[in-house]
Amino acid sequence: MKDYSIIEKIQNIYYPQTQYFGSKEKLGSFIIENINRYIGLHKIRTVFDAFCGSAYVGYIFKVLGKRVIGNDYLKFNYHIAKSLLENNSVRMSEADIERLFNLNKKRKDFLEKNYSNLFYTKKECQTLDNFRCNIDEMKGIKKSLAFAIMIKVLINMIPFGKYNYTTAISYRNSKFKSYIKFFDIKDKFTEYAKLWNGAICDNGKNNKAYCLSTTDLVENIKADLIYIDPPYAGTDFQDYYRYYHFLETFVNYPKSSIFIKKTKEIPREKSKFSVNEKEEILIQFRILFERAKHIPYWVLSHNTNGYPAVADFKKLIREIDNERDVRIIERAYTYKSGYKRKTSYEYLLISTKHNGNGHN
Repeated sequence: MKDYSIIEKIQNIYYPQTQYFGSKEKLGSFIIENINRYIGLHKIRTVFDAFCGSAYVGYIFKVLGKRVIGNDYLKFNYHIAKSLLENNSVRMSEADIERLFNLNKKRKDFLEKNYSNLFYTKKECQTLDNFRCNIDEMKGIKKSLAFAIMIKVLINMIPFGKYNYTTAISYRNSKFKSYIKFFDIKDKFTEYAKLWNGAICDNGKNNKAYCLSTTDLVENIKADLIYIDPPYAGTDFQDYYRYYHFLETFVNYPKSSIFIKKTKEIPREKSKFSVNEKEEILIQFRILFERAKHIPYWVLSHNTNGYPAVADFKKLIREIDNERDVRIIERAYTYKSGYKRKTSYEYLLISTKHNGNGHN
């Protein structure tokens, strides 16, 4: 039986949409409903969102009163998680915004020199260089909040919301109404700051955000439930860095760099869950499951077109812990890829440990 009070609460969540490729914003109710049905939300006090991305699922758990620990391999995602999950009270003020956009004589020109007229105009890159210099004068959650808001601005300025192609400027200059030809970064930052401020909430818990390898971190996490939403190997959703490399560069802001591809992607070691090798992916999941054995409830989101396949996951879990039950729930999911709408099948794998006890 559906718990309509939970569904209504999720549907009314005030979350600043990120337009993030692979975000679970359209699947939140599906995920939480089934966790409540097959596990019971009352059994869960602490959630480990192991690949948190846009932090949407973790944010739902936060609103539902759970302690949330978020982790992501990419630094820009870490700042989003820190701004929404770990942050219980810090907001962006008008004075903060003025500080971030005041002309700074110490500003560098890394983005102007390397990215002008690729994804953003020269003038916009100058604004971003200046902003990036000013943001380093902030610390802690306020700094993460500034990064998170600007990330939303940057994604929304780009047609299709991704950085794996070189025609962003020409698309923006086209007559298509869905693309933004004239876009004032400060005005949009101010607008989105109000959205982000509205999403900040205090659930009375000591929530945390990390930017580490999930397989390295999980052994040290005390949680009742681990939510696993990895890159979908074998699908278009596999290599997030390829699609969002500019955001990672913006956050890391190197003094100089070597670029690959015409999109000026900076080479870096990718998550081992993003490699295009089935055997390696299975090895990584084996390591993850082995190290997560102390967590009673496992919930994994995946796609029927990806790998490992459902049968692979079931076999792997049985080999690691034959006392676990495994349940699969599928749902058709429509998403936009460029101009086209595509349908795929998402599924939840819910694995429960017999007589498992939760953690405080």
